[in-house]
Amino acid sequence: MKKFNLLLLLLLVHPALNAEIYSWKDEHGNTHFGDRPPTKVQANDISDTVEKVNISNRLSTPEMMLQQAQEKEQKRIEASAEERALQQAKIENDSYCRNARQRLLDMQGRVAFYDEQGLPVKVTEKERAEKARQLAAEIKDSCS
Repeated sequence: MKKFNLLLLLLLVHPALNAEIYSWKDEHGNTHFGDRPPTKVQANDISDTVEKVNISNRLSTPEMMLQQAQEKEQKRIEASAEERALQQAKIENDSYCRNARQRLLDMQGRVAFYDEQGLPVKVTEKERAEKARQLAAEIKDSCS
């Protein structure tokens, strides 16, 4: 792992900072890095995944290093919050879909409808079929 970090550091402080960086595995399974892809092996362009840091000026003082670390931690926190929000939205959508599917299943047989006050509402078979069709369309659009 130390060789990997050292190699990435050397590649990053190289004068051609805008050069592309490639990774590939040789026939023995060893990972290699370089600024040019090999001709006989499939290489992956990892330029976008490597954080470009110019140590000579961007992190030249402890304050700059601290600021860099704080920015990195803030990005990590924001990404974590986004991930939690996506997970929560998925949980809510899954719950909605389970309930909607159960309501649709309930609507297949004899069913009674009630208003907000809990009083029975008369619904014709045609209206029930239309409500079931709308719910099925909503499930198709919202649920996978």
